[in-house]
Amino acid sequence: MSSNRGHSIPTIKHPFKLLFLLCVLACAPVGTYAAETALDDKKYTPFGSERNGNDDGSIPAWQGDKDYADKKYSELVSETPLFEITENNYNQYAEYLSDGQKALFATYPSSFKMPVYTSYRLHNIPDHFASATFKNKQDAILIDDGNGLDNVWPGIPFPSPDNALEIIWNHTTSWRGLSFSASYTEASIRPNEATTIIKSKLDFASPFHDPNREKYSGNGKLFYFLATTYSPALLAGGATLVHESTQPRLSPRKTWIYVKGNKRVQRLPSLTHDGPNMNSEHIRVIDEVNLFNGAPDRYNWKIIAKKEHFIPYNNNRLAARDKDIGTILGSSHIDPNMARYEKHRVWVVEGTLKDSENHLYKKRVFYIDEDSWLIVLAEQYNDKDELWRTSSSYIKYYPDMPGTFTVLDSFHDLSTNNYYIQAITQQNKKAIEFFDSVLDTRRFMPAALSRGANR
Repeated sequence: MSSNRGHSIPTIKHPFKLLFLLCVLACAPVGTYAAETALDDKKYTPFGSERNGNDDGSIPAWQGDKDYADKKYSELVSETPLFEITENNYNQYAEYLSDGQKALFATYPSSFKMPVYTSYRLHNIPDHFASATFKNKQDAILIDDGNGLDNVWPGIPFPSPDNALEIIWNHTTSWRGLSFSASYTEASIRPNEATTIIKSKLDFASPFHDPNREKYSGNGKLFYFLATTYSPALLAGGATLVHESTQPRLSPRKTWIYVKGNKRVQRLPSLTHDGPNMNSEHIRVIDEVNLFNGAPDRYNWKIIAKKEHFIPYNNNRLAARDKDIGTILGSSHIDPNMARYEKHRVWVVEGTLKDSENHLYKKRVFYIDEDSWLIVLAEQYNDKDELWRTSSSYIKYYPDMPGTFTVLDSFHDLSTNNYYIQAITQQNKKAIEFFDSVLDTRRFMPAALSRGANR
């Protein structure tokens, strides 16, 4: 049996049904020995990031205290920036900026800016997630040339990653709660044209993170995703259902749609990779949802660095905006005064398109928050090796999750000056509601599509 825990990414040609290792840990109750061992680690957090801050204190040590995180969360909206980065001074901070951020300064010099605030590391996770992450240190492996997971518990698969694919999978399986329902607004903004607004409800369930499940030996369910459109009238009542697996190349994504006018559920070919994302008016492709998703099979991946960057973080003010998304949409980007940037450590990972594969993007660069494992910045290059598009995920801490998740994702096409956003927005009651169990899977079956769309 081959393992991928070295510094290269081996090919595992024959996935085996793996023996259960560390039986005592496997049978340990949630939140006991495994979680405590991980939490007591002096160098790393329970989710694999460096526990200490940086030398000058601009990145703090992780507190590991949910009460502290909840209290600090409530105070953030009253803070003022330490300083602002603008077109006039961004070269002074170049070492902490991504190429995509520099491109936004160059493209929109009179309007784009980055208000930089005090940094806080508020990310927290439940004990069961810490326990499973600890067990994954010994058990979880990549299979299918790095395109699938096996032997994995419901936590971060690779808290001590050895290669870029492990980091990509940490993002793909990052903690986003067991289930949630959220109201989403999508907007496509083109200079001198009317803005297209689409409003939907998203139901999300993560069987992968279910603390009561056994270790996945073989393919397992990663998540269920059901989006139901409210407006505009032309699209209202339509719905999209997605089932995602932990081995997306061996067990491809399943997708169904319900079009209210046709009054029938239709199974679609697997929507993956650079398939068009219609709601974005082609500014974003399918595998850019969450800045990246699905099988990483079309690229050769490598770690560029782990370094300090100014990234969108703790965006409470953006989340607390007026429910009308139009109040923050500028002609070229969101209102920069609503955004918050902090200095954090990120993994920088690069994917280069394989000679044998096709994709709209020849190269991609991801900046991945060390605590949450979320991709927060992304850069996409065309076949001439030119920076074509850049994306940002404005994340914040959610006490009810608990943990860090997105508020708004933005996608910029630097060749056309068009951009697209997808944001959690308050439409009825709460903008997002987290649940303490995995939602009933019957809600995510194709037969339920038309019933849900018509409610």
